[in-house]
Amino acid sequence: MVDQVFESVRQATELVVQGQQEMFRRWTTCWMGIPVTQSPMVEQVQAFQKKWAEACTELFKKQWEVVVTQFGVGLKAFDEVCRAAQAKDADLLRGKMVEFWQRSFESLRQLAETQMRDYQSPGS
Repeated sequence: MVDQVFESVRQATELVVQGQQEMFRRWTTCWMGIPVTQSPMVEQVQAFQKKWAEACTELFKKQWEVVVTQFGVGLKAFDEVCRAAQAKDADLLRGKMVEFWQRSFESLRQLAETQMRDYQSPGS
């Protein structure tokens, strides 16, 4: 598994270096007034970069949605804890804290399940 990762990184690095060399070659030919030809390698690198950017953007959007949702849940929980702390009766306070703990635990479970489902889905 680790060998496959290193091989993938090596191949990606080679592609990046080749792309940089091609870009440098284009820049120098533009300065010299020589027409530039589009190589298939540059097109492949550009296509890969575009797909990579789209995938990262989609991933960041999903993560942002999760963060915003969890932040909202956290604010609501904080408000509930502050209200529960004003309880006059110890039994009432204990009951509210147990209820709060159960809802918090359920929220964390749902978050973990959502993240696992997003991670396992082939479209992500």
